[in-house]
Amino acid sequence: MNDQYKARLSAVEQRVEFEAGLRAKVDRDLADLQSGQQGMLKVVNALRETQVEQGQAIGRIESRMDKFEATQNLHTAALNHHSAILTEMVQLAVEQKRRTDQLDAKVGQLSTQMVRVLELLEPPHAPRIAAAC
Repeated sequence: MNDQYKARLSAVEQRVEFEAGLRAKVDRDLADLQSGQQGMLKVVNALRETQVEQGQAIGRIESRMDKFEATQNLHTAALNHHSAILTEMVQLAVEQKRRTDQLDAKVGQLSTQMVRVLELLEPPHAPRIAAAC
């Protein structure tokens, strides 16, 4: 029986040794997993930090865009006002030209009538005033 116990003891020792090797492998695998998890956590934290920085940058850009939009709205209102004034000035210039043309026509008519009156008033032997004009 002694041989039988020795054989069983030897089998148990081999099994314990095999299981110790398995436990050591599990410990190494677990350490590798923890190391990988720590690396991933660092990457996730770096991404989070980058996203926070990008969010702040986008916020600053949005703020600047709001200011540009407000300035553009002011400039658009000023341009619209100036356009209205220029349109009114063009209309006034057209009206002024029309009136000036009418006045020129009336002055021309008056000049013609004055020449006729002067021709009627001048003696027959005097030089013509119309020719002098």
